[in-house]
Amino acid sequence: ELAAVGAVNTAGAIDLNYVAPEARFRGVSKALLAHMEAHLAALGFKTIRLKSTRTAMRFYRALGWEGTGDAVGGRFIDCYALQKKLRA
Repeated sequence: ELAAVGAVNTAGAIDLNYVAPEARFRGVSKALLAHMEAHLAALGFKTIRLKSTRTAMRFYRALGWEGTGDAVGGRFIDCYALQKKLRA
């Protein structure tokens, strides 16, 4: 059974971090995010980016992500641009 899906792009951004509702609050999203951050760090990125929903903002901020501006209207929901400086 699929519990989570993640995707990064070649510009140093996380495009997708989705966890099935049944797998929430078990550390799955945190582990997936850490893996994607490490992958982008291994590719040489010093700063990485993602877009967050309002609901997920607290999750990302607790893991060191910072806002880069105002909300951007999306097709269905507003998104918030975040970035994180990776450790060397």
